[in-house]
Amino acid sequence: DPAYGSQHNRRALKAMGIRFGAKPLGRPPKLDPLEHKQQKQQRQADYRQRIPIEGKFGQAKQYYGLNRVPTKRANTSVAWINAIFLVMNLLVLLKAFFWRYFYQNSGLFSPYRLFMASIESKNTELRHHQKELAHEKNKLALSSNYPIFCSLIF
Repeated sequence: DPAYGSQHNRRALKAMGIRFGAKPLGRPPKLDPLEHKQQKQQRQADYRQRIPIEGKFGQAKQYYGLNRVPTKRANTSVAWINAIFLVMNLLVLLKAFFWRYFYQNSGLFSPYRLFMASIESKNTELRHHQKELAHEKNKLALSSNYPIFCSLIF
């Protein structure tokens, strides 16, 4: 992040072997246009990799209370922050598990399939009920002396 690009932070990152993705400090060196273009593309690629990470920090602040840690001691604050990210990671794993096993693999529990299955079962019950009524109507018509009266009822 360019906001943390002080000389002290840059030296610390360089000592750890981490490439800092912002523009270098000071006067720009004399580079040929191709090398300048490559460095610019590398900075843009580094920044694009940070976008999802920054989004997760924003999500943690907005929905999980990362921006208002209520603890006073440093070790309890670290534990609080770790718990927030643990919960976020568990939710990601839970969503991946449910997606894989209930939607993708079996397809049995997809909302569309459940809806269609309920309609099909209702149609099957209705057809079965209609067949029973027709059978009862035929039995009454054959055994009764009054077939006209039976057909009016049903």
